[in-house]
Amino acid sequence: MSNEKTSEESFFNNIKSSLIERFTTPLYVYVISAFCIDNWDKILFIMFGKGNIEYRTSIVQMQGINFWQPIVYGIIITIIMPFLSRAIEFFHLKSDDIICTLSSKRDSRRVKSMNSIRVIERQHEIDMIEGEAKHKAELERIKSESQYNTSELKEKLERLDIIVKNQEARNNELLEERKKLDDDLNNIFIFVDDLRETVLRVNNAYNRSMKEDDVVRKNMILSPIYEIIKESKFKDIEKYLEKVGVLENSLKRLRDSERKTFSMDELENNDYNAINAD
Repeated sequence: MSNEKTSEESFFNNIKSSLIERFTTPLYVYVISAFCIDNWDKILFIMFGKGNIEYRTSIVQMQGINFWQPIVYGIIITIIMPFLSRAIEFFHLKSDDIICTLSSKRDSRRVKSMNSIRVIERQHEIDMIEGEAKHKAELERIKSESQYNTSELKEKLERLDIIVKNQEARNNELLEERKKLDDDLNNIFIFVDDLRETVLRVNNAYNRSMKEDDVVRKNMILSPIYEIIKESKFKDIEKYLEKVGVLENSLKRLRDSERKTFSMDELENNDYNAINAD
C-alpha cells in the first residue's frame, strides 16, 4: 500500500511540474499577457458588467474574442525578447560602465578635493607656524630692545646721578668759597672802618703834635696802625705791607701839606680809593 501511494504521489508531482514548466515558459506567458491586453475590455465586461453571466457572455460572443493576434504577438515577443534582453543587458552594462566611470571620476575628484583640502590645511598650518615664529622673533626683538633701552636708561640715570652729585659738591665748594670771600670782604670792611678811625685819630694827633719831633710823631701816628695790622685776621703779609705803604704815603702827603687846608673828607676819600684800587 505504501508503494502504491508513493507511485501515485510521484505521478501527480510529475504532472504538476510539467504543467508548471509549460505554463511558465516565456511563450505561454507572452501569449496569455497579449491575450489579456488585446481583450481587456471584454474581460472587464464579463467580470464587472451588468446583467447575468449569460447576457454578458452573449454580448462578448457577439463582439468576438481575439485569439490569433495574441498568439502572433506572443510568438513575436518570444523571438524578439532574447535579443531585447541582450540589448537591455548591453545597455545595463553600458550604464554600469558609465556609472563606474562616473563613480571613479567622482572618487578621483573627491580624492583631489580631499588632497587639496589637506594641502590647504597643511599650508594653513605652515603659515600659522611661520606667523608664530615671526611673532615670537618680533617679541624677542622688542624684549631685547626694551632690555637694552632699560640698561641704557639706567646707565644714563647713573651718570646723571654722578653729575648731579658732582655738581652738588661743586656748588657746596663754591658756597664755601663764597662764604670765605664774604668773610674776607667783611674783614676788609672792618679793616677799612678801623683804618678810617685810625686816620681820624692820626689827623687829630697830627694837629695836636704839630711842633713835636718828626720821629716821635711818626711813631705816635703809626703805632695804632701797626696794632690794627697785628690784630687783623688777614694772613697775606704782602697785602698788609702794601696797605701800610699806602698809609705811609698818605701820612707823607699829610706832612707835605702842613700849611694847606686839608679837609677830612678829601683825606678819607683818597685813602679809601687807594686801598680799594689795590
